[in-house]
Amino acid sequence: MELRSADRDLLVAVHRAGVWEGQASVLAQQHGNTVRVREVGAEIVRDYDRLDPMVRSLAGRLGVALPDTATREQQAWTDEIRASEPGQRFDRLYVNRLRAAHGTLFELASQVRAATLDDAVRAFAQTVVETMLRQLNLLESTGMAESGSLVLTAARGGNTLGGADFVLAAVLVVIAGAATFRLIRLLGSPSGK
Repeated sequence: MELRSADRDLLVAVHRAGVWEGQASVLAQQHGNTVRVREVGAEIVRDYDRLDPMVRSLAGRLGVALPDTATREQQAWTDEIRASEPGQRFDRLYVNRLRAAHGTLFELASQVRAATLDDAVRAFAQTVVETMLRQLNLLESTGMAESGSLVLTAARGGNTLGGADFVLAAVLVVIAGAATFRLIRLLGSPSGK
């Protein structure tokens, strides 16, 4: 089965996100002004430590080359976070840069989840959707998320997210979760009912 370009884009985007967000989150663990930002940084590092072997394995099986570096824009964001003085400005910059990136990755993963023809890519996209939603909630739990941070990438030529995108993604997550729960119940019941 031939992979769609969006399927490949998702694998590359998740790997690149792990590179730059991992670096930024280590900085947050070390220099975060609040305990919550340091905790969120640690959680995000753990999530990417879990996602990276998955994306590497899937990309290897599907013949998708993964870049070793972040994009120039992503590296600039990491450098911007690194250069800011530890304190409230550092925390806000970290939270809102990552929140913007997560919104874009959430949208891409949701689209791939809905449209891919490859079951392994669909399962991975579902994992990414769930992880990005969890991380968005973590970042928002700091109390520093700015209302416009989900569309920061639009000013730089990135994707924008509208309310309908979040509704669609939420519906897909609920449907996938319900289907998984039902399947587990069916497989776990002796009569199959």
